[in-house]
Amino acid sequence: MNLSGTRVGASAKSASAGNTDLQGRWLLFARTVWVIVVVLTLGLFVVSIPSYFAYLHILSATPTDDIGAQLARQDVQQLQAEPMSLTQKHISRYLAQPAILRNPKVRSLLREVCHEVKTSSGEKS
Repeated sequence: MNLSGTRVGASAKSASAGNTDLQGRWLLFARTVWVIVVVLTLGLFVVSIPSYFAYLHILSATPTDDIGAQLARQDVQQLQAEPMSLTQKHISRYLAQPAILRNPKVRSLLREVCHEVKTSSGEKS
């Protein structure tokens, strides 16, 4: 009694009846459509970057909590009133983690940035 052979044969026939793999011209057509969609999507993204950059440099009349939105005049004034630059704030957060300073590339990058910050603020090293 070899029932497993008949089951495999029956399942192979049912699998081939519902086979949805693309072959030949349909596969080429699907790949071409996929490439066209990807190229158009990437093209629209790249083309939209300059206009979004310009949009972000225009001040908004009213403050908003939306991330990625325009800055309001109040936000700009608050940033300018800060005694520390945004770069120093960003770096100081990572300097509190001693494990990140083990990487020599990170240490050299931080030294360069700190040197630039010192020279831009008028201090001499």
